[in-house]
Amino acid sequence: MAAPGRCCLRRLLAQFPSCIFPRIDQRTSVVPCLGNIPLSIRPYAAAKTAKKGSKDAKQKTSDAEPAKKKNTYRRKLASKPVDDVYLTWLYERPVYEAEVAVDMLKKFQQLDFTYPKQHVYANITLDMMLEKKKKVDQFVGTILLPYPFVTEINKVMVFTEKAEEIKIAKENGAAFAGGTELIEKILDDEINADFYIAVPEIIAKLLPLKNKLRKKFPKTSRNSLGRDIPKMLELFKTGHEYVVEEENLIETRIATLDMPNEQIVANLDAIIKDVCTYKPLSYGPFVQRLIIRSSTSEGLKLNLKRFLPQVEEVDKEDVKETEAPR
Repeated sequence: MAAPGRCCLRRLLAQFPSCIFPRIDQRTSVVPCLGNIPLSIRPYAAAKTAKKGSKDAKQKTSDAEPAKKKNTYRRKLASKPVDDVYLTWLYERPVYEAEVAVDMLKKFQQLDFTYPKQHVYANITLDMMLEKKKKVDQFVGTILLPYPFVTEINKVMVFTEKAEEIKIAKENGAAFAGGTELIEKILDDEINADFYIAVPEIIAKLLPLKNKLRKKFPKTSRNSLGRDIPKMLELFKTGHEYVVEEENLIETRIATLDMPNEQIVANLDAIIKDVCTYKPLSYGPFVQRLIIRSSTSEGLKLNLKRFLPQVEEVDKEDVKETEAPR
């Protein structure tokens, strides 16, 4: 006698002869069905998705919020590291005095066995903002360093139409000197110079060179336009040039690492003082950040106060006199 459960199953299968039930070890692309009703072959049920704005969705988001807070929580660290090895981005960058930083750069060179006469660089970050939305325009500066470290002499071209001034320019070391006849040679790249200076009388005739020379075009603000030809030649033959790049950054050489510490600091001080002349002191400090490094070392942040020019204090008595009513 057959079991009652098996009889019921046979009677049920007899009513649906077209039904296909694959075995567990049988692979088939045919979807099993019960008559015209397809059967699901998934051994699990799909998770119920909560609708937006429903109570279940709000409850899930509220449950997930505490977990986010735990992930974004950061423990407060000490103001100064207590070990020699630490993550630098978790601590404030140390600030050094200039002499201490230069000594550290020289020790880095000795420990790394690098070139002892490599260059020392200064990265100067500026505050270009003026009143309202006005800004200081990017500029190019030239300065005579108290302790020059470059032996090469720059090629300087002098524009003048007077024979006497041409003679003075050549006697003082000008590479080229002349008038408008030099314009075509410059445009055709027949002659080239590192710097160009001119007298005021000829500047209007040099306008065809403005797009060619760009920042090197003679200007009063760059001290390359004037009447004192020997003084201008002295500045640009051995002068040190620096440029504002990336809107507010100056990256320039200041010395070589084998120079005495006093000379390196003196050159740095001279460059900072010259940079600060391009913005009035009434708008606040022009230099916001100062970092020095060598060609192979890391950058060291310096204390700025000693290098920045100070606004002269006005006597209180003079202030009272100006404020007193007449």
